[in-house]
Amino acid sequence: MRAQPALGGAVAVFCFVAAMGLALFSPLAGGAPKASAASIKGVVDFQLEQNPAYPPSVDAVAAAQIIATMGLGSAATPGLHASWTRVLVYWDGLQPKAPGRAGATYDQAYVNRLRMIVGMLTAAHIKVILTPTSVPRWASDERLWASPPTDFATGYGPWFAIDPKNARVVTAFRGMITYLAAQLGPLGATRFEVWNEPNISRTLYPQRRGKVGDYGVRVYDAMLRACWQGVKSVSTSYIVIAGGTAPYGNNSTGSTSPISWARNLKKHHMDRYFDAYSHHPYQVLGSVNTAPNQMPSDPAHMVNLANLSVLLNMFPSKPFYITEYGYGTGFNPQFGIQVSEATQAAYLTKAYAMARSHKQVKALIWYMLRDWAPNPAHPDTDGVYTGLQKIDGTLKKSWTAFRNVQ
Repeated sequence: MRAQPALGGAVAVFCFVAAMGLALFSPLAGGAPKASAASIKGVVDFQLEQNPAYPPSVDAVAAAQIIATMGLGSAATPGLHASWTRVLVYWDGLQPKAPGRAGATYDQAYVNRLRMIVGMLTAAHIKVILTPTSVPRWASDERLWASPPTDFATGYGPWFAIDPKNARVVTAFRGMITYLAAQLGPLGATRFEVWNEPNISRTLYPQRRGKVGDYGVRVYDAMLRACWQGVKSVSTSYIVIAGGTAPYGNNSTGSTSPISWARNLKKHHMDRYFDAYSHHPYQVLGSVNTAPNQMPSDPAHMVNLANLSVLLNMFPSKPFYITEYGYGTGFNPQFGIQVSEATQAAYLTKAYAMARSHKQVKALIWYMLRDWAPNPAHPDTDGVYTGLQKIDGTLKKSWTAFRNVQ
């Protein structure tokens, strides 16, 4: 998801909040049991992965309360006992300027914010998957700007791909990943997912270019190799996750099906450059069948939980992460179908049971903790309503359902 204000904060502030740890992260008396070390349940909070281009910042005390809510809870708020989360890292915000003769420079306030968040999550026993996304202007292939995705304006956008043959840009991407691994790995972020939904035009465009039907995959190949080299240069024990694919695609300039995407990765022997795979198996808008255990309407081009084995079987030796999943109780065309609060809760319980039935699946991360809208007073189709809480903080039925998942 793109949008939203940025979190701010510095390491010094984190130290203050860490001193409050016993109060912030202690479980409620009589609460649900702590999730086991093998728990697959996770949740995303948009405030912890906001683009720094969208202020205002959320301070460290507020961030600590959010993380306490995701984890064991506090004296004021019951905890969800989540074991996993995903945090987007916006490359365009982290490195707004191209490396110069003196080397690369990064937005230090953003770095401090990431260090704060990762440190807090690790302290709360929540495992972190970091997902770089959004191409900076200087790294984007300017030749693509005149032919944007459908309904997008001409000119630069962070969805325009890098030129995979531009060694300067590919080297800069590898340097950025290396920097992230060195800064955040020791704090507990040891899993790196290469891009968010790279098979669709909203995040990586184009998927096809001229006669090259797998152009998006070729771009991704350069990025995946660079990520592998960067991460492993810091620690061979750190995990590189490929995929992060959207649930649908029609193999056009604008999108590639997740099945074709995975097949192309395997065809080009790219599985040597990742340790695990990931996917976002939403039930897409227009689906006749809505429940998690019902097949997609177009199984040749869509992958949901019911046919997840299509992807699992392509990489049978790789761990698998579901880094986004959810059902909305309000309408947004990008986040699948709309259901009632009771149905959302029932589907959540079913989804976790299905995911847990696959030994390869190590995490299912619900998107997201709390609903969001550009104007909270007037929710509209630009908002995201897959949350366990409403915009005003009211708990939905899915909150209890999530908390009860073991």
